[in-house]
Amino acid sequence: MKKNNNKPAVMVFGELGLIYCVAQEGIPVMLGTDEEDGVNMYSRFPLQRFFFSGYDTEAFIEELIELGPSFTHKPVIVSYDDKLLLNISANRDRLRPYYNFLLPGHDRVLELLDKQLFCELSREYNLPVAPSREVSNKKEVEKASAELNPPYIIKPALRHYWFHKDFSEIVGDYKKAYVCHSDREIIDLYDKISRIHPDAVIQEYIVGDDRQMYDINVYVDEKGKLRGYANARKLRVYPPTAGWGSYVVTVEDREIFDITTEIIEKLELTGLLNIQFKRDEVTNQPMLIEIHTRTSIFDVLGAGAGANMPAMYYRDMNGIEIPAFVNAKVGVKYLNLGRDLRLLVRFRKDVPITMWEWIKSYQGVRVFHDFAFTDPKPFFEKFWLSFKHRMKKAS
Repeated sequence: MKKNNNKPAVMVFGELGLIYCVAQEGIPVMLGTDEEDGVNMYSRFPLQRFFFSGYDTEAFIEELIELGPSFTHKPVIVSYDDKLLLNISANRDRLRPYYNFLLPGHDRVLELLDKQLFCELSREYNLPVAPSREVSNKKEVEKASAELNPPYIIKPALRHYWFHKDFSEIVGDYKKAYVCHSDREIIDLYDKISRIHPDAVIQEYIVGDDRQMYDINVYVDEKGKLRGYANARKLRVYPPTAGWGSYVVTVEDREIFDITTEIIEKLELTGLLNIQFKRDEVTNQPMLIEIHTRTSIFDVLGAGAGANMPAMYYRDMNGIEIPAFVNAKVGVKYLNLGRDLRLLVRFRKDVPITMWEWIKSYQGVRVFHDFAFTDPKPFFEKFWLSFKHRMKKAS
């Protein structure tokens, strides 16, 4: 496909929503992927498409470097993939001649993305994190369960540790984290999880339902100044307790905003960031869940609410003036219809609203996950692939 040499492009590795965030601002998009059959390949917006080796490999870095001199302008790299960003961070000096990106120092990136290191970091800086223990074997799990109060939540040290082809067969339905209500349950679950990867974190479960979850996307410039902020409250999650947001709304919460800015300053964070909280139902205190050196899929919600973080990041990386500060408008909704309908069918009893309230929740200003009227082909391709997969399983 024809190159656009008039201005720098964004090299997107990630969700369609990320493509839409920059494309709707008239920013040239290039797509990088390690999946030849991904539905984002069907989007009409990328000017060029590039296939790469696995994001956590040395080959991926070599391929980026080899490609770099072919660009008239340095592309800005954006992605939701933690292992990709970790690899780029580790090789930042080799990549900077060819690409633009802004990350905290590499040691800090490691401390944020590795949940075991994040436990140490949270203790060092007295961050508002629930009591946690790093575990790498069964004895450490037994010790953690003796020191912590149930219920517990267990999650991988690095998110991609659980992206394993045999995970569902060995452990069960994939979740980002699992809640366990007894010592026996956490030990039995860890026996299965350790067959996938032994490094994990066990934490005291923060009491409260899914409506107490907050997903904050921000952009902090290289001087440490907060330039963009969007607070997305997860009102429905699929599957319940430790799933992904299916119905999410932008909100204003001054207490969480103040804690977010304090954490950014304390840890000297820069770039695109995702900071997640859960408000404790007992104490009413916002508790920090995790921090990523990227934004999240709710970027498309922020863009719909007037706080387009990826576009802001692109402009700042290219010396284009951006507003001093942008806060997302309150009340804009994000809908993942597929997940929300599965939630309605499989877990209706776990969602404490009436059917009429469910229907009414779809009204108002809203954006949709992985769908744009100006780019419908990826959505229908995804639907078709899902249909074929179900038919194959049924046969």
